[in-house]
Amino acid sequence: MIRPTLVTDMPESREHTRLVKLQSPFYERMDALVKQMFAIPAHTAEGRRAKATVLLGCILGDDWRRTDEETEYPERMARTLLLEFIGGEPGEMLRDQFA
Repeated sequence: MIRPTLVTDMPESREHTRLVKLQSPFYERMDALVKQMFAIPAHTAEGRRAKATVLLGCILGDDWRRTDEETEYPERMARTLLLEFIGGEPGEMLRDQFA
């Protein structure tokens, strides 16, 4: 009888699992810091910019970090509204990043 190869038997899968395990402590620490940061109310445009930067850079996927021309309409509109809520120079700094 021929035994089917399970995905977990493949060397690539074992290597992927090993690499994921190596990253886990760093992602767990990042998650703890993000939770701590988001528990603190942002009272200034700079504070809102900092939280938006973490949201766009750490939490949301790559689709949210592309330039305006490369971003799909729903993500672009949500990001535009987020930047409007930040306002002022901090919002402009972020907006320039995606132009």
